[in-house]
Amino acid sequence: MSTPPLKEITSSSGMRIEYKENTPSDVLRILEAAGFDPTPSWMKYALMICSVYAIDGIPVPLPQNKTQIEQTGDRLGVDGISALFDAQHPEPAKGDGKDPTLPPETAQAKN
Repeated sequence: MSTPPLKEITSSSGMRIEYKENTPSDVLRILEAAGFDPTPSWMKYALMICSVYAIDGIPVPLPQNKTQIEQTGDRLGVDGISALFDAQHPEPAKGDGKDPTLPPETAQAKN
């Protein structure tokens, strides 16, 4: 299995964040690190934090417990978390108002 490619973003404060898509084994390790049955919201937040590979060129190891997940989140700060969220959840393009997920004939019929 190949490792997902790294992507790099820069936060508004200039922090360089390299991240990657979590693999299934990463997800299992994160669940184990949590040490409890996390809520879906907590798990989504933890998955985003644990996708970080490096901050300002310094490698970030995959957290091994809940405290390390929290520490990585604190290291990113609100600015880093916001940049990471925006990169992983882009807003749909504002364009002609047509839904790009619909086939052309459906999109035309809808208008």
